Amino acid sequence: MKKILVLSLLSVALFTSCKKDKDPTIKGLWNIESVSWKYYVNNALDDSDTEVLTNATINFKDDGSAIIVVYGSTETHTYTVSGNTVSFDGETYTMQGLSENSVVLYVKETYAPGEYEESFIQLKR
Repeated sequence: MKKILVLSLLSVALFTSCKKDKDPTIKGLWNIESVSWKYYVNNALDDSDTEVLTNATINFKDDGSAIIVVYGSTETHTYTVSGNTVSFDGETYTMQGLSENSVVLYVKETYAPGEYEESFIQLKR
């Protein structure tokens, strides 16, 4: 009888501890911490800058709208998610390091061979 009780308790413990964690999602309200860019000429860094933002947010809503608030101005865009990319505001960003609390949105724009710009948007909850 003790063996059955121990096995039953062990089964319950294993079942509850093996519960799958939910995958992180871009949906929801994020604080825009900073926007950085790097500009390359002849594949060498030519210029860069980082702007730290306060009171700036982006809310990826369930209905496919993204509400962006920066410097007191509000814009609404549609967004789509495909794999590890999110598209809005005419750009497709790669989501780097997506977790429940942070993500970096990355995009690279090429202007000519060896001339390009990389942009990084740091989001935190």
